[in-house]
Amino acid sequence: MIKQKNILDDFQIANQLRDSVYKNTIWDENILRINAKQIYKFYESGKIYLYYKKNQGGGRCDNIAYFYQQILNNLGYRNYTYHFGNLNSYNHVINLIEIKIKNKEKLIVEDATYNLNFLNEENEPLDFFSLLKHVKEGKIDKIRISYYHKKRKILNS
Repeated sequence: MIKQKNILDDFQIANQLRDSVYKNTIWDENILRINAKQIYKFYESGKIYLYYKKNQGGGRCDNIAYFYQQILNNLGYRNYTYHFGNLNSYNHVINLIEIKIKNKEKLIVEDATYNLNFLNEENEPLDFFSLLKHVKEGKIDKIRISYYHKKRKILNS
C-alpha cells in the first residue's frame, strides 16, 4: 500500500504563510525604515525579506501586508490588500485572498500583522463578504477569531 502524502489545502497554506510572515517581520512604530513605496520597488518577497532578516528595516501593518501580498503573488494566489478605517488616525491594512474551500471560491481575510483570521460558527474560513454582513447586522457572535500570537520582533530605534 502506498502512503499518501498530506496535501495542504489553500486555507492551510495561507495560514502557514501568514504565520511565517508574522514571525519574520519586524514591527517598527517610530521609524519606518522600509515604507510601502519602497516595497513596491522590490517586487520580490525575497528582496524585502533581506531587510527584515538583517534588522535593517521594519514597518507597520501596511508594510507587513504588502510583504505578505508579494509572497502570495509569487505563489500564484489572487489577493488584495485592504486598507480600512479613518485614514487620518485609526486604520489598518489586511490581506484578502481568493481560495477554494470544498470546491467553492471564497475571499478570506488574513491579517499577518496580528497573525489572525476569521472563521464561521463551524470553524471554517469566513468569507470576507459574510464577515462584513455579520458586522453590519450586529451578529458578532457568528464570527470566530483564530490567532496564533507569539512574540513579534520589534525594532528599537
